[in-house]
Amino acid sequence: MDPVTQEIVAVGETSTQIAFEVDPKGKVTDCRILVPSLSPKLDQRACEIVREKGKFGPWRGPEKGKIRKFNTRVQWKIEE
Repeated sequence: MDPVTQEIVAVGETSTQIAFEVDPKGKVTDCRILVPSLSPKLDQRACEIVREKGKFGPWRGPEKGKIRKFNTRVQWKIEE
């Protein structure tokens, strides 16, 4: 069992709400926890996932060159 799954089993179903910023080139530059889950390990992993797997293209249109801000919630549960 991987560490994330082990942590979900230990704390039960929970969620983490995060806020993050994306620079004009599409790279996640900042991530912070808005509403923590029942596990600091899962909270940290939520930001790691956004940094590692988030795919954002360069900003186009009238707001080109600006930092974009996002909020999202990560639901931690084990699918049956």
